Formats: sequence, C-alpha cells, structure tokens
Amino acid sequence: MTALRWDVRVHRWLGLLLGVWFAFAGVTGAVLVFWKPIEDLEFGAPVPRAGAALPLEALVAAALARHPGGDAFRIFLPERAGETPRVEILRAGGGRVSVHVDAVSGAVVSERAWGGATIHWLYDLHSGGIIGRNGVVTVGVVGVALVVLALLGLVMWVRYAWRPLRDAIWPRAGLRGLRRLRNLHRPAGLWFALPLMLAAATGFGLAFPEIVRDLLPPLLEAAPPSRRVTGSGKPMTLAEALAAAETAMPGWRGAWIELPEPGGAPDSVLRMRPADPARLDGIAQVFVALDSGELKVTPAAPVERVRAWIMALHNGQAFGLAHQMAIILLGLVPALLFATGFLAWRRRRRSVAAREQQAERHETQRGRGGDHAKPAGEPAAPA
Repeated sequence: MTALRWDVRVHRWLGLLLGVWFAFAGVTGAVLVFWKPIEDLEFGAPVPRAGAALPLEALVAAALARHPGGDAFRIFLPERAGETPRVEILRAGGGRVSVHVDAVSGAVVSERAWGGATIHWLYDLHSGGIIGRNGVVTVGVVGVALVVLALLGLVMWVRYAWRPLRDAIWPRAGLRGLRRLRNLHRPAGLWFALPLMLAAATGFGLAFPEIVRDLLPPLLEAAPPSRRVTGSGKPMTLAEALAAAETAMPGWRGAWIELPEPGGAPDSVLRMRPADPARLDGIAQVFVALDSGELKVTPAAPVERVRAWIMALHNGQAFGLAHQMAIILLGLVPALLFATGFLAWRRRRRSVAAREQQAERHETQRGRGGDHAKPAGEPAAPA
C-alpha cells in the first residue's frame, strides 16, 4: 500500500473528524440568512398603525409595564417602513426579552424572549453561543481548521485532481463508483474553496471581535476625532436627542438608543448607521447628556467599517438578494463535500481491504504449495 503524503492525511482526517460540524454549520448558516422573516413567521409580524407617534419614553414605559421590575436598557428604532420599535428588557427573573410596541397606540404587539423560537436555537448552535463564550471561541477556532482544510484541498487538486482534468473541473454524467464521487467532490472543492475560506475568516472575525479591534487599527488610517456640540442647557427627550444626533451627523440615522440607567445620570448613547442601507460604514456613536442637551459626536472609525463588512459578508447582507442566494448555496457545499469525501474514503478502504485479503489468500495458497500428494486410492487429477 502506497504511503500517503502528510497533506493528504491531514486533509482526510480533518474532513472526517470535523466534516459533520462543517456540514451542520453550513446548513444552519444557510437558514439564518433569512432569520428575521423566519422569526416573524414564528412570532407573527407586528403591523403598525398609522398616525402620530407617541414619545419614546411612553413606549419604554408600556414595555416595562409588561415586565415589572425589569430593566429596559435599549430601544431599537424601525429600520424600514412597516416595522415597530422594540424595547430590550432584562427581566427581573433573568433572561432577555424584546418587546415590540406600536408607536401610535403604545400597545404591546409582540414579545420575543430569546430562545423562544427555533431560529434562536439554530443561531446559538451556529455561533456556539448555546454553551456560552467558550462555545463561540471553539467555533471561531474550528473555522481556522476549515481554512486549512480548503487550502490543503487546493494543493491536492493541483497535484492530483487534474488527472483526468475534465473530471476535476466540472461534474458530468455517466460516471460510476469512486470516480463519480471524486467527480462531485473535486470540482465543488475547487470552485467553493475561496468562498468557504472567506466564510470561515469572517466567522472568525465575528467570534473574536477583540482581535479585529486590536490588530486592524494599525493597518488603517487614524480614527476621526470626536467633537462636542454645545446644548441648550434644557432637558431633552429621547426624540429630541435623536433629532439632534441626526442633525449633527448628516446622512446618518438612529439605529438604537442605549437608555439611561435607572437611578443614574440622565445620559444616553445613540448608535447611528448610514441612512443609505447600501453604505457599510459601521456604527457611529453620539453621547447625549439629556439634562443639558450637550452632544459628543464620535464618527465611525475605519475599523468599524471593516467590522461592518465582516458582518455583511458573513450574513449575506452586502450585495442584496443575489448575495443571500449565494450564501444559501455556499451553506450546502460543506454537506456535499463531507458526504462525497466520506463515501469515497469508505469505498477506497473497502477496496484496499479486499485487495489485502485477496493477496493474503494468495500468499497462503503459495505457502501450502500448488501440488499436494493424493491419498492412496484417490484418482489422479486429469491432465
């Protein structure tokens, strides 16, 4: 039996040991491309009413009325027409819940406790968050193994797969057995190796945001300086703070508001994103002193733009519906690669085992000799 090269062994055993996880992560990632519509399907999509909106403080109070003793720490603003604001609450008994409140009537139209839907469970499984930070770290590290697996696959393709070349570039009909499996495995590995490495690399960036934050700034231009906007000295509502922040940052809109802590200073932090959804400039920040109206405006740093691109590339949000469809297709590829690779490995092992058994029988027969003396009285074999 011919000894295998180290790269072939590493590629094979990485695929066999981690292939099931890669397949599972790919399928769940494909489903999560449309996680928001799926969540709406499970909980029911809130339908907002037409009319003048209530103060944001009233919406927060309406949400807290459903969860006495809870801590409302954030309010997400509608991203597009037909959506309702939602208030994030840490419940007194533990856990987090998103409360959707109609902006006109103040009625609670939906409550979504994290973990209360199948899509939440799939998200936690995909990210590793189901077992906490250690799970997220594990998923990020395993993503590095996927990059190694894809790189070794490309090396092996260059060395072996071009024989015959037509079977290694594109799947074709009429093949059988091991050749058919290889004809599915090798072209898929060739065409999707780079996209899979990109998905693994962006997943690593999402699992380790501190690495992105610490290592990228030296490679980018300096972050823009913050600036202060003097307030009127009068108390501001959340809506007035939002309007002031959007005025101070033309072309940006409020994404969510970090609410003042109960019993603390009347300060709020507004997270801003570009008004044009096609722009991936990350998240900017505006600190607002609600008691005086003073603003501290911090534009999005270059590293924020990188992090926004990492998120958008991984989730399929960078290039519209075509990108989402591509991510769904890419999510199915690891399952195809694992299935064809595993079946080819098993078929080859059976073939090798059969040849070894045949060789062993042949050696046994040779050891016994070809012609044995016949017992007395037994007729000789015909010539």
